[in-house]
Amino acid sequence: MSTITNEFMIQMLGKAKNYTVVILKKGPNDVSPERKAGYFQLFARL
Repeated sequence: MSTITNEFMIQMLGKAKNYTVVILKKGPNDVSPERKAGYFQLFARL
């Protein structure tokens, strides 16, 4: 196993890309068609 050094991490930070993570939790209105349409609109903006 290789050792990860501070120099390696600094080098890799320059190559990192920005990402967005969305975690959805089921709620009481999860089964409604309007909610499913809302998911599509949310992800279309990302």
